[in-house]
Amino acid sequence: MSGIEDLLPQSIDRWAKAARRAQGIADVGLGSALKAYFTRWFPAGVIVLVLQSRLFWLYRRFNRTFAPNPVNHDG
Repeated sequence: MSGIEDLLPQSIDRWAKAARRAQGIADVGLGSALKAYFTRWFPAGVIVLVLQSRLFWLYRRFNRTFAPNPVNHDG
């Protein structure tokens, strides 16, 4: 055997050892963080962005000094 075939038995042994060591361990730390993000922070960020764009639109519409007309009509 040569090449990858030489490494396969060692790899299988390492995975079996890792599976035995991980027996009974559960990843519970990320679930509450994801729930908090998608139920609180993501909607709050979307609301802030929508309000900001709406306020900017209102400012540009009702404040004529924001973008004055570059054409000079004085002659």
